[in-house]
Amino acid sequence: MQGKSSEKPEPLHAASRIGSVSEGQVRSPSSRSSTSSWSEEPAATNMDISTGHIVLSYMEDHLKNQDRLDQEWEAVSSYVADPSSTKVATDQSNMRKNRFGDILP
Repeated sequence: MQGKSSEKPEPLHAASRIGSVSEGQVRSPSSRSSTSSWSEEPAATNMDISTGHIVLSYMEDHLKNQDRLDQEWEAVSSYVADPSSTKVATDQSNMRKNRFGDILP
């Protein structure tokens, strides 16, 4: 059986501990900026080859057709969702089928 040591561990102070950890780190400019550059960030390496080819052809097409991005933006911004109704969900025959009776969109 071991006896208790009379030495007390030194208390850690948050400020000194954080300072010592961050002193040795060199951060990239992108980690300090809210607008990081894509070239400074590591690329994901788990993309399969067919997905890579699709992305590459999409980007090449954007380089060939400079107006494509504007056309796509116009299509997205002019999109109007189909009108929807929750009338069927409020019918007495369907009320018990609703997951939550008091929550409907």
